[in-house]
Amino acid sequence: MDIDMQLSELKFVATLGVGAFGRVNLVTHANDVYAMKCLKKMDINSCDQRHRIDNECKILEQCNSPFICHLHKTLQDSRCTYLLMEPCLGGEVFSFLRRNGGLPEYNAQFISACVIEALEFLHARNIVYRDLKPENLMFDSNGYVKMLSPFMWYFEFDWKSLQALSLKSPFELPLSSPTDTKYFENYSEEAEAWEKY
Repeated sequence: MDIDMQLSELKFVATLGVGAFGRVNLVTHANDVYAMKCLKKMDINSCDQRHRIDNECKILEQCNSPFICHLHKTLQDSRCTYLLMEPCLGGEVFSFLRRNGGLPEYNAQFISACVIEALEFLHARNIVYRDLKPENLMFDSNGYVKMLSPFMWYFEFDWKSLQALSLKSPFELPLSSPTDTKYFENYSEEAEAWEKY
């Protein structure tokens, strides 16, 4: 969805959170509400994170899953890069867990099902999500869980041949020896879901 707007047309509502590279603000444009991730260019460049952010945006533009927080548009000015995202105003799964001291089984099953749907969507496109944790899962306003993308590490991965085709992380670590590929011998999409639960 290409939204025609300028940065000056967005109206600030509130700050939703603050992270290492900037903040996330709740903003409005006309009658629409967005979460706007504001990333300071100076911090991004000093930590050599430009590559990661470009990859994040490129992949998020392709992700039209109801279980992944959608990127609507990117904007920028001289100080910041802005990611205009779908707002997930139901709160963090992590905060929910901490506040309630855990989850009843039916809630855990529902959250797991949302995560598995998101992972299946990504895996069908040979993308691996490498930062799965409760802090990166948000409830939307209907109670569904959506995966966030706080500088996810992505790999385009060919599960059949067990070789990384194109490492989409800042660390460009090619599989260069038999011991490297041995790590992936029994690794599959199912293993990624299993290792987090």
